[in-house]
Amino acid sequence: MVTARLIRIATMAVAASALLMGSSVGQQEMASGGSAAAAAETVAYTPPPAVAPAERMRLRDGLAAAESRDWTGLMALRDGATDPLVRRMLQWRLATASDAPLYFSDLRQALNDLQGWPGRTNMRARAEQAIFDARLSAEERVGFLRQDNGPVSGDGRIALAMALKDLGQRSEAVQIARAAWREDNLTPTAQARAQAEFGSSFTNDDHAARVDILLWRGLRSEARDLMPRLSAADRAVANARIAIQSRQRRGMQAAVDAVPSSRADHPGFMYDRVQYRRRTDQPVEAMQLAAEIDPREAPLAARDEIFQERRLYVPRALRARNYRLAYNLVSNHGLTSGEAFADAEWLSGWISLRFLDLPQRAAEHFTHLSGNVSSPVSQSRALYWRAQAAQALGQRDEAERLLSEAARFNFTYYGQLAATRGSHTATLSLPDTTRISNEARARFESRELVRALRLMSEVGAQRDFESIAFYLDDTLDDPQEIELLAQMAREQSYHRTALRSAKAGLFRNVVATSAAYPLIDLPSSVRPNGRPEPALVLAIIRQESEFDAGAVSLANAHGLMQLIPSTAQMQARRIGMTYQRSALTSDPQYNMTLGSSHLGDLIDDFNGSYVLAIAAYNAGSHRAREWIGDWGDPRSRSVDVVDWVELIPFAETRNYVQRVMENLQVYRHRLAGAPVPIQIEEDLRRGRY
Repeated sequence: MVTARLIRIATMAVAASALLMGSSVGQQEMASGGSAAAAAETVAYTPPPAVAPAERMRLRDGLAAAESRDWTGLMALRDGATDPLVRRMLQWRLATASDAPLYFSDLRQALNDLQGWPGRTNMRARAEQAIFDARLSAEERVGFLRQDNGPVSGDGRIALAMALKDLGQRSEAVQIARAAWREDNLTPTAQARAQAEFGSSFTNDDHAARVDILLWRGLRSEARDLMPRLSAADRAVANARIAIQSRQRRGMQAAVDAVPSSRADHPGFMYDRVQYRRRTDQPVEAMQLAAEIDPREAPLAARDEIFQERRLYVPRALRARNYRLAYNLVSNHGLTSGEAFADAEWLSGWISLRFLDLPQRAAEHFTHLSGNVSSPVSQSRALYWRAQAAQALGQRDEAERLLSEAARFNFTYYGQLAATRGSHTATLSLPDTTRISNEARARFESRELVRALRLMSEVGAQRDFESIAFYLDDTLDDPQEIELLAQMAREQSYHRTALRSAKAGLFRNVVATSAAYPLIDLPSSVRPNGRPEPALVLAIIRQESEFDAGAVSLANAHGLMQLIPSTAQMQARRIGMTYQRSALTSDPQYNMTLGSSHLGDLIDDFNGSYVLAIAAYNAGSHRAREWIGDWGDPRSRSVDVVDWVELIPFAETRNYVQRVMENLQVYRHRLAGAPVPIQIEEDLRRGRY
């Protein structure tokens, strides 16, 4: 039987959809160059065979069984399925459940049957854990574990080492086991097997490395179990780290003092001391010690944490005009990829250019960044700042070339800034992707995962729908197919899923304009000056709730514009509306009326400044005023507003301001239904005096 929860999800979704999407949305879409109706007239495709009602019921019951952790019931429903897709869907739901009691043979079969389905890495990792108890020969174990570029887990590496040892390849086995012991997460089973099979080959350094990685993960109990195997010096380091992490009042200082001078620069030991100092209100001491850590001596997995800790102190160092310290905090990072790497290289270049007057060094950092990132946001940022460094070096032609390259990413903050600072005309026009070709629709509908999504939507399985959609959106390279995926999600009122699917395309520079920048009906302004402009309201909604009218955040912010109830109540009183807390999530027009009024008040409070109003909407007016005190007033002609935004110390707010500003430019284009001038420079400088 379908659970009441699944019925409730489907019912609420339909109701929310009716509330959110107003009657003039189609007109707005037509203004942008196309409509769903027009697209439908030109599209013909053969739908896949319908799934029998009994099989749909089986799927619904199987997913309900998974929700209630009835694995025996789910297995029975899977085994009785006659429709191949329904059977695979139930098999997928079982194989991706972390607590389902599956044997190695079950997981291997799932891996074979579910080619191209989401969650395969986790399935593979679980199979590697289960292989210890599988009745397989050593050759069969090696054959499985060396498929697809080898093990994906520490357990898999230990299992491979054991199998190689059984085949007489002891040297390679020990090498693999030592690497897993030093670097990987291991289940208790794998850890015990590793010690039993290879413990005699592990050195003190191997054990010290394992204790180190365990303590980086906060696994103090597991680390204690291995401490007797350590040398006295390494044991002292581990003991001190455990004392610091546990905040032991008794004995902590003695444990710290017991660390020999030869281990005083141990990155993990220093990192724990830095965190302790910060948490006990010793920020200056924490900053000084943080700068002394050498991340290259830390495990690769720990370097991100070291950078994130050190990054916290950059604003303090800049405020103190200790620019060399600020540079040292971020430049020696030891990272090679990922968000932390991108942030570290950009900061290193920016500090070099703006504070140390070292444009050549800045250019090197920005070039290194540009060569190791791929998303439009990161690429445009790197190219824009490479252009600034080139300009500072007197390389005007190179600067112009780099700005032109950055301006290709015209839906990003720095791409838009580059467009306004280059020599070409700064207008914004994105492709119309609402007209779906026969070929694109046929290709989309032929995908097995799309058929699975349709069945998931029919039975109201939102969580499973999202899991598949978020996997599929990373594989679609045609913006028309992304539009179709988003449309499918919107039909179920999964508005956040629809937008995130389109954002996944943007991350790979696949622009599905309509899906990535949805339009909805907005209430008439209740303010005499007409503020805020509709494009800004849409830009805020896209960033705040991703058009999920029922969203409630962990901070208790409600609805499309994510209003805190106390703020909403105050705003309702101010404009003469009755306050209804439930309406914040049930009535999108009510939420937008209050949210727009609040946003307009913030714009007025900051004399028309969009930057300050947007920052205040996210972090509060008191924070925005605090940052004016720290970094100057972005409304002043003496303050570079682009730098000011980058100086916002909260990563969330810094990103928020940039994303809303870029959204604003795109929404002006969407609402106009035609190319529009990019006005991001003027918008950043609104309220100037």
